[in-house]
Amino acid sequence: MLLPKVCLAKSMFLFQSQMQKTPTAAEKAPQIYDMLTIKRVEITVRNETEVEAAMRGTWLFDRTIKALRNDGYNGSFFIDSDISKVKGLTESMLTKNYLGDALYAHSLKSPLMVFVLAPYFSRAMEGGFGPSMTAGYYVPNTNAILLRDPEALGSNALESLWRLVFPKENFQRDGASYDENELTLTRILLHEAHHRYSYRRSDIFVSYGGKKDDPPNWLDEGITEFLTLRLMASSKIPVPNCSYIGEVEAIHLLSQVADPDVIKQAYFSGDFTVVMKQFDAKLGQGAFRELMRYNYAADAIDYLENLMDDKNIKYDNWDEDAATLGTRIAGARK
Repeated sequence: MLLPKVCLAKSMFLFQSQMQKTPTAAEKAPQIYDMLTIKRVEITVRNETEVEAAMRGTWLFDRTIKALRNDGYNGSFFIDSDISKVKGLTESMLTKNYLGDALYAHSLKSPLMVFVLAPYFSRAMEGGFGPSMTAGYYVPNTNAILLRDPEALGSNALESLWRLVFPKENFQRDGASYDENELTLTRILLHEAHHRYSYRRSDIFVSYGGKKDDPPNWLDEGITEFLTLRLMASSKIPVPNCSYIGEVEAIHLLSQVADPDVIKQAYFSGDFTVVMKQFDAKLGQGAFRELMRYNYAADAIDYLENLMDDKNIKYDNWDEDAATLGTRIAGARK
């Protein structure tokens, strides 16, 4: 990665400032490196006490934790739930061939930990931030993923919506019977696991052509879900449903002008330079930088479709039918 040039005096000042700063607990933790050789710090959590401490560093959870503790609650925020099958299925897809040597080695050194939030924690969180359809969370800079209790997901005003995601029924596909709840939890967990290994695991900016930028949320969530569905399809695991459909539609269009495997590599490393070059080669110089200016998936889709129409590039749109999601993703150009 190219770093911006700074004057020698400023460089020495920054160096001395870093030398004088007292290292935090996170900075003392074992360090890992990504494909761009950017230094990383990840805290490995092993139990509920350690993940709660990590959650306190995340604004989304810290407010809820403080509210519950201030109300006098001193119990656990988690419940026992047998998700070993779902966790095993998820980990079986995150192979060395898929993650690459460095990330896979780190996944063995710091295994994925999954915790299920108690229903009252979810309700307390929604009391502060409003009802949420979010069913899983990655705790930044850790190896921890939080899942909401699937048995409690339909207990609030969003019950009808939650039942679309967790219908509590089996379904038939290709002559086999599947537990849709189990497959949905697998998709959610795999989605959050991708967040762990992505460029945002330590809140860094993406780069393209030497420029650093804070990526739009549709790019992050869209690629995360796109890769999740694509990996399930290539692993011959049925895809029962989908999140972030608009965001996935945008990435589905992007994948028709930039190689999906190049997009995956960029997602893991944070360096989108090759994606930008492939994109600009087909759609014009500066087209990718312009795409990054859009904050919403709907605007990005309009921009992509109009640009591809102007360049006479044929494309197909996303199919929202859950029964074909995996097939559509698996059929993306390689």
